[in-house]
Amino acid sequence: SNGGSGSFTYLWSNSATTSSLLNLAAGTYSVTVNDGAGCTATASVTVNPSGNTPVTITSDKTIMCASDSAQICAPAGYVSYLWNTGQTGPLITVSPSLSTVYTVTAQNGACSGSATLAVQVNAAAPVQVSAWPSDSICSGRQATLSALGSYSVYTWSSSAGTGSQVVVSPSTAVVYTVFASGAPGGCSTSASIALYVLS
Repeated sequence: SNGGSGSFTYLWSNSATTSSLLNLAAGTYSVTVNDGAGCTATASVTVNPSGNTPVTITSDKTIMCASDSAQICAPAGYVSYLWNTGQTGPLITVSPSLSTVYTVTAQNGACSGSATLAVQVNAAAPVQVSAWPSDSICSGRQATLSALGSYSVYTWSSSAGTGSQVVVSPSTAVVYTVFASGAPGGCSTSASIALYVLS
């Protein structure tokens, strides 16, 4: 404090009586200074030790499938950002194959803060494909392709059709792929089978 005479006493709004305060939580603090001769002065200051904005993480999705990607964002206004993936900057794009916890540390000079976000990755259930009566048929004969799984939509390649069972009659060997979707959790998968034609 400048001016006044004698020894000074300090009384802060948080009941502290020292001339300075350290390690403060965010908020507004006021102090009354007395010089011992009956003169007093007051002042206040607002403190936000973690920067312009508290560090939080948001994402366009926190539950996803293994083949998906997500954008994860920390608030703007910090000088530097460091994620536990090694990436920098306020926005990162991730494509985890397993459930993952992401952490960012944001810094403004000597002040810093960190936050975490968990992203859950759902695994696609398998789908099994088979051919009846066999995966080898005589020329001109038919085979029934079947897909077994917990999906509601099955779409086959080579214009074979849709549904969990399709009937085909190829003239040459063909690899059929079924694309399965509509399972709980929204994930999808695919599986293939080779059908051989005997002359």
